[in-house]
Amino acid sequence: MISAIVSSYNRPHNLDELIPFLKSYVFISEIIILHGHEKYVNHIDGCRNINNWEVNKKLYTFSRLDAVPLAKNDIVLLNDDDTLPSKELLNNMLDVAQKDPFSFSGTFGRVCNGDGYGFIGDLNTVLLNTVMSSKDVFSNIFYEMKTAKYKTLFDKVIAQEGNCEDLFFNKVYVDVYQKKPIIVKGDFKNLDNTKGFHNKPKHYEQRDEFCRCFLND
Repeated sequence: MISAIVSSYNRPHNLDELIPFLKSYVFISEIIILHGHEKYVNHIDGCRNINNWEVNKKLYTFSRLDAVPLAKNDIVLLNDDDTLPSKELLNNMLDVAQKDPFSFSGTFGRVCNGDGYGFIGDLNTVLLNTVMSSKDVFSNIFYEMKTAKYKTLFDKVIAQEGNCEDLFFNKVYVDVYQKKPIIVKGDFKNLDNTKGFHNKPKHYEQRDEFCRCFLND
């Protein structure tokens, strides 16, 4: 079975469409909602609602990885509040996770290398909007991200209020497991994504710099 961890910040209305769908997916037996802002809270019955804004103020996007130990199941889905995956997409990610407990899969592929950040080319990075892996993989990678070896990268992400946490996660995953994340196919629906990370000033400039300067080894 799957534990779904949903990150909610300033678009609580999206939960009214996302959560019923996740509840309807037969292989999800637990839904944890991380409410990241005290002014935008939408507690949903039948879910584990975590008032997570104090953690979010310190860890930003790292807070979703920090919450993984709360999951009761061995397989974990991390899902942002602005992406509604299809059953086909969840089935495909679950198939990957069941075949390889050390896999990490999602559907939003990106390029991140010494040439910068992009959408076309060798898609070697998976965004954490909708991703699935084992509880152990998520926990192990987050542990490694906080070690002295990666302190420069960790501090950089915190300074950018969480931007590039997903790129950082992909790098450490490859370093630790010596394999690339798997990009799977499947439909999804974009929910309200206004006020999102990608709308912030310098969002893409920071990601391009992160790939060029911090991941070029």
